[in-house]
Amino acid sequence: MWRARIGGEWVYVYILLEFQSRPDKWMALRMQVYVGLLYQDLLAQHKLSKYGKLPPVLPIVLYHGRRAWRAASAS
Repeated sequence: MWRARIGGEWVYVYILLEFQSRPDKWMALRMQVYVGLLYQDLLAQHKLSKYGKLPPVLPIVLYHGRRAWRAASAS
């Protein structure tokens, strides 16, 4: 997690890393679930910005398997 002061307010950016050694066709869904759970936790803890916004999350999958990644990916 990083934070930066923008316009007099602290802005938090979360980077979610997932390491994979084999392709997973449901990886995109799993990453969305992780982001959703993070947002639910932040809401429960009242950790929104002063404007009532959730922080941006950058989910990244780092694949280090031998076979080519055949699951869905952003293009």
